[in-house]
This record gives sequence, C-alpha cells and structure tokens, in this order.
Amino acid sequence: MANRRNDTSYMLLIVEASRYLSQAANYLNTIINKDETGNLVVFRASLRGLSKQVNDLGKYDCNTIEIQKVINRVEKIIDQIPPIPQVMQYAELAKENLIRAMAYC
Repeated sequence: MANRRNDTSYMLLIVEASRYLSQAANYLNTIINKDETGNLVVFRASLRGLSKQVNDLGKYDCNTIEIQKVINRVEKIIDQIPPIPQVMQYAELAKENLIRAMAYC
C-alpha cells in the first residue's frame, strides 16, 4: 500500500515540475517580441522541451539518471538566463520537485 502512495507522490512531483517548466516558457512567451530571434527564444524552446521530457519521465519507471540529466539542464538554464525573476522562480521550483521525485526512486 505504501508503494502505491509513493508512486502517486512521484507522479505528482513530476507533473508539477513539468507544469512549472511550462509556466516559465509561457511567461517568457509574454515578454518576447513577435520578431525576436535571440536568446530568450532559445530559452523558451529549451524550457518547453524540458517540460515535455519531464512529463515523459512520469510515463516510465523511475530513472534517477534521466532525472539528474534534466536537473542539470534546468540548472544550466538558470545560470544562463537573463535575470527574469518569474522564470527563474518557476525553474527553481521545477528543480526542487525533481530532486524530491528522485527520493521516490
């Protein structure tokens, strides 16, 4: 019974992490000019890709190596993105949830 609860908790953390990354990308979308092709567009695409990748993590067995790869990519984005507090906050929350999810593996 406890194992089932852990699976549910893991899935909730994964879904929430994916949602935070998606929200970060959506926030970036609101501040990007329609004709902009700079770094913000790249970061937005990276965040969307990470959101999908995190979502896929929930479809398979818990894989700490893949979760750690995603955490490393999120940290890299946090280090490189211009200081946009809302985006950085969402990325940090996603990272925290991924770290918590690893505890269920």
